Amino acid sequence: DGALNVMPNVKTKMHILKNVVNFSNRIGITRPKVSVLSATEEVLNNVQSSLDAKEITELAKKENLNADVFGPLAFDNSISKKSASIKGIKNSVAGQADVLLVPSVETGNGLVKMMIYFMGACAAGVVIGGKVPVVITSRSDDAPARLASIAAAIVALD
Repeated sequence: DGALNVMPNVKTKMHILKNVVNFSNRIGITRPKVSVLSATEEVLNNVQSSLDAKEITELAKKENLNADVFGPLAFDNSISKKSASIKGIKNSVAGQADVLLVPSVETGNGLVKMMIYFMGACAAGVVIGGKVPVVITSRSDDAPARLASIAAAIVALD
């Protein structure tokens, strides 16, 4: 979430997780690999996001979600098999995440803006999980991003 939930707790992150798994299924990712992001791949008492990530990983297993969920993972371990291997992380999500479940709005927003401005990505903004999806765009979004947001909202419809 890069726009709506500023500092989501574990309960809210679980709602986000369930919504993103459902959305991933709708776009053809039958069993998404979800990395629960933190600043570290270790569970540290003084890093709340690592504690949340561990709890979310455990809850996802108990709830038998149609996803492989693992955390805490730092960003590099989420997207780079080499980084995960060097650090000795052996998990199906490490190095090949389809989804990054972020700890805060700052992290999510920063990652999205980095992909847009440094990598030329087209980002879609849509709030899902309510009665109907809601298109949410940045004031600076161009026409392709606005169209992608509308398309994502249509895909998210039940």
